[in-house]
This record gives sequence, structure tokens and C-alpha cells, in this order.
Amino acid sequence: MATNVRDDNTIVEEARKFLKAGRPYKALVALDKHRHRSPALTDAYGVSLMRVGHIVNAIELYRDLVLEPDGISLRPDIPTVVKANYATALLLAHNVSGCLWVLDEINDENHRAVTRIRRAINHWKTSLTWWERIRFWLMGRAPRRPVRIDFPPGELSEAHVLRPAA
Repeated sequence: MATNVRDDNTIVEEARKFLKAGRPYKALVALDKHRHRSPALTDAYGVSLMRVGHIVNAIELYRDLVLEPDGISLRPDIPTVVKANYATALLLAHNVSGCLWVLDEINDENHRAVTRIRRAINHWKTSLTWWERIRFWLMGRAPRRPVRIDFPPGELSEAHVLRPAA
């Protein structure tokens, strides 16, 4: 479906206002009929899903948005912030290894979204017992203890950055 980036910006900004006001359900309603129209709107819908706690739905949405068709590599045309949103959704689903894989694939350690997630994981690692750390390091098996984040999950990208596919 052809889309107008200016219209997408307007819809994303409306969702941003709802999210900033702590009203993620309102953001979902505002985005619902437009969510598959463009990558920017899909990203905003994913952030809203995370904020209302629908993590599995957010993961599915981001998987389709950020992964190549082979399912094992990230699309290079997707901005870092959107890839970091996928990593955040994985983290919220207690998939620390998957989250770390995405962060390593992003390869942009200085991006604000990446540093926030890494800081939360590093803090979590310090809470692990010696045995849990060894097991995680050697086998990649994270303890069932969730990683706590001190920021609202997900960060909206700018609609003009995520141009729809032609």
C-alpha cells in the first residue's frame, strides 16, 4: 500500500504523545488500522505492544520487521533503534541470549538504546551467583531470573527514517 511519509509522521507523533502520557492502549488504538502500512508505524505499534505487556506479539511483529527472510540475520536497512526494540522485546520475554545476539549483530555500542539494554543486562549479571554466571558464560543458559529495566520499553523511531519498501 502506498503511503505518505508526512501522514505516517502525524500518526507516529500521535502515538508518541499517548506513550509519553503513559497511555499505551490509546497509542495502540491510534495505530491499529495503520500498523502494517509502513515500517515506522509497525515499529510504533511494537513499542505500544511492549508497553501494555503483550511481549509475544511484539516479538512476532519485530521478527518480521527486522530479520532477513533467512531468519538468521538482521536487515541492514532497518535503523538501530528498531533493532534495539526487538532486543528489548526478547529481553522482556526472558530471552537474554537472544537479546544479546541482536545487540551483537547491531554492532553500534554507542547508540543510546543499545547502551541502556547492555547496562540493564550487566546489572543483572552482577546479581547472579558464581555458578549461574559460569553456566551462562559456558552454555549460554540464562537463569530464569528476569532482567529488570529502569526505562520504558521501546523507543520510537522517526517515521521519515523508516521509509516503506517500494
